Amino acid sequence: MNRQKLQVLFIVSSVGLIINGLAHISSFLAETPRLEFLGVWVILIGFVAICGQPASTINRLIDQDTSIDFWTAAMKSAPLWMKALFIIVTLYALFNFIYWALLCNGNWTRVISGYCTVFYLIATLTLFYRLDEEK
Repeated sequence: MNRQKLQVLFIVSSVGLIINGLAHISSFLAETPRLEFLGVWVILIGFVAICGQPASTINRLIDQDTSIDFWTAAMKSAPLWMKALFIIVTLYALFNFIYWALLCNGNWTRVISGYCTVFYLIATLTLFYRLDEEK
């Protein structure tokens, strides 16, 4: 894939990450968007649109070196702050799932947006690696 297409995917992924994070934060306000809200589906569709390239990159890295695992491949050239952000967001998503889905009778918008944040972050990290690799 050429560098321009990767840059577009990286920008879309980064914007999706930011928008999804804002949507998740706004879900704690008085008016929580439900699954019927169009914006929730736009976030999900946006992720599906960008996930192909990161998935193929991770698979290629694992195929090249069988000792490498998924997380090592996904964060191959991510700077330390991105790795730390990923760990924090992933731990938060797990807490978010347990708290909202199991203990609070489920607010699925919060649960879904919490996990989409992790998925967008994985895509952004992997595309960051691909752009670094294409230099």
